[in-house]
Amino acid sequence: MQLEQEAISVSSYCVQLIDGLLQTEAYAHAVLKSAFPPLDNEEIDQLTSARMERRSLLDRKPSCVVSVILEESALRLPIGGQEVMRKQYEYLVACAERPNVVLQAMPMSKAGHAGLQGPMKLVETPEQTTLVYMEGNGHSTLVAKPEDVGVLARRYAMIRSQALRPEETTVLIEQLAGEL
Repeated sequence: MQLEQEAISVSSYCVQLIDGLLQTEAYAHAVLKSAFPPLDNEEIDQLTSARMERRSLLDRKPSCVVSVILEESALRLPIGGQEVMRKQYEYLVACAERPNVVLQAMPMSKAGHAGLQGPMKLVETPEQTTLVYMEGNGHSTLVAKPEDVGVLARRYAMIRSQALRPEETTVLIEQLAGEL
């Protein structure tokens, strides 16, 4: 994720899990512990540490603008149990208060939306080139062809317009935390 660390903006749409940039250590550890084939404890610890190091992007100067849209189902999935999720919700609310972070949720009530084709991450480089990173089932794709990036960027813009506003997202997360 070298591109991510050098980016001037990162825009992410997540369908099953909270974006790695916004995960707590306990949440990341629980996600990695559920991998199949299973990882050994040393690998889990190394990957968790690497994921936590990625969060330095949020504090970097000059700042990186981070936009994350999470499917509500990803917010509701009890990764690691109630206490892990309670802390994860608190961390998400704290992240949403940062001036360089925009957090939105795609409500489950929005059955037909532009994000049904899957997750993606748009990364804008310092040279103002946008690339799209997609992954699933242990495979990843980096899209650089301008016409393909353009289609995905427009799709992301539509997803963003269909998601809850940031203020509504914070209310939803606080509501979910209160249900634990």
